[in-house]
Amino acid sequence: MGVVRLVLAFAVLVGHIAGFRIYGMEFMDASYAVEAFFMLSGFYMALILDRTYQGWHAYRIFIENRLLRIFPVYWVTLALTIPLVWYGSVASNMAASGAGLTNLLFTSTFSTVLEFPSIVLLAVSHLFIVGTEFVYFLIGSPSGTYGIVEFNAAPRPESVPLGLFLFVPQAWSLSLEMMFYLAAPFLVRWRTRNIVGLLLLSLALCAVMALTTNLMERPLQFRFKSLPNEFWTFAAGILMYRAYGALQPRLNQRRVAVAAVVLLIAASILYRYIPGMQSWVYLALVFVFVPLAFPLYERDQVHSAMVEKLLAVDRFAGDLSYPLYISHALALWSIYAFWPGGSARLGVHFALFAAAWSVVVATLMLKLVSEPVDRARARNRARLEAGPDRATLRREARTERRRSSRSG
Repeated sequence: MGVVRLVLAFAVLVGHIAGFRIYGMEFMDASYAVEAFFMLSGFYMALILDRTYQGWHAYRIFIENRLLRIFPVYWVTLALTIPLVWYGSVASNMAASGAGLTNLLFTSTFSTVLEFPSIVLLAVSHLFIVGTEFVYFLIGSPSGTYGIVEFNAAPRPESVPLGLFLFVPQAWSLSLEMMFYLAAPFLVRWRTRNIVGLLLLSLALCAVMALTTNLMERPLQFRFKSLPNEFWTFAAGILMYRAYGALQPRLNQRRVAVAAVVLLIAASILYRYIPGMQSWVYLALVFVFVPLAFPLYERDQVHSAMVEKLLAVDRFAGDLSYPLYISHALALWSIYAFWPGGSARLGVHFALFAAAWSVVVATLMLKLVSEPVDRARARNRARLEAGPDRATLRREARTERRRSSRSG
């Protein structure tokens, strides 16, 4: 599913560059791409927890590997973005280029715009990611003391959304991912009917919010993104894996898998051009096509040399998708900082230039950050395959005895 993930990351990138268009070609809305990401994440987490991280002794290694996947690339992106924004802000380049981040960040009025409570909240969310989604739903007090944040039930034009002060704004989705990772080892052991029940509760919450508030229709910086709202996507991914497990004996037809992959890639790229396509239709296609396509990616499958090469390209695309998703903000800040007149000079070509530069930055992130970290993750998996050490076995035995004594 690497190409699908890369297309989804590219849709988010293009949305942040040019409102989902390059040379007039439109891509899907970034919010739908992120929800498809969540569904694929739910599927993949259910798969690896079923096949690789079995047993409670594997929980720590699972969490460690997921955090190693997220944080190094994110922290490098953040560390490089801050000086770029500072440079561009001091030179007044950000305002000239139309960048969304207000240049009040690094001016003499900094202390009056962000006081201690807001600074603490932003510092914690930037360093640890968790809670970033909540920042989008807070604004500075319209009284003028922006250090006092308030729950943004009715955004006012004179207020300053705190989400504008996020250096890596798309990191809100990582916060939801990490919370799901913490719960996933427990969720995947629940009965299917319980997962379905939670999925329906999450959808009901979305429906209630859509019917009783205007939250879903607000600009992105005013939307409230939370795990309860988005849990249905992760739950759908778990159900996708269970459907795949139930149907796997009948899904060994390679033609069906190839057709499912091609159709899903085509739907992801041509979303805006397919008659009748809507967000729920696309996500339903993801739900159906991923289980049908996955036999193609099973490691025990024997493929021709050409198919193996295509799968290698697909794996590279999948590896590139996360660095592209998270570091394209860095790529855009670098353009705005060092070439403030770039968008005016390039005109309609700017979106393609920015997209190409974002891919270059993402590739550097992959080679210089992700791949070295992946070696540490591989060592963790090797340690897991070697089995738990004696200390771990003793702890698990004590835990099991306590459970038995309580039940007795």
